Amino acid sequence: MALKGDKGFTAMVDAIFFIILITVAFSVLLSMSEQSERADPQDAGEILPMLLETDIEVEIDPECGPVTVKMCDGLVYDIYTDCGAGRAAAMILDSHFMREGAYTLGVRQGDNSYTLGTGTGIPVSSCTLSVAGDFFSAVYVLTVY
Repeated sequence: MALKGDKGFTAMVDAIFFIILITVAFSVLLSMSEQSERADPQDAGEILPMLLETDIEVEIDPECGPVTVKMCDGLVYDIYTDCGAGRAAAMILDSHFMREGAYTLGVRQGDNSYTLGTGTGIPVSSCTLSVAGDFFSAVYVLTVY
């Protein structure tokens, strides 16, 4: 195939140059966005208060049926009876972090305590909150790995 004149050749070179330039620009933009997502550590100080204020349904007494409580209350109830708050908290945290061993959540009320999550690796962030409810006080510790 022979090109006639310089205008056709210049147009073809301009089109190829434009395609290469756009490809490089999109590659740079995509690589920058992926790095920022990976470099953004999760701050336990932002996550724990939101988690504890979440409304959940738990079944404290089978005769009364499910009731809606704050997560901080439900986790304390879960120490004494399996009301489902621990499973709900683990499901929320698992879906938030989307990786195995990303966190541990410790709940301590008096001499009783339990921990959710496996937490493997080097801790990136940790937050401790003491919550005093109407009928209890508890300490919550979220550590992000």
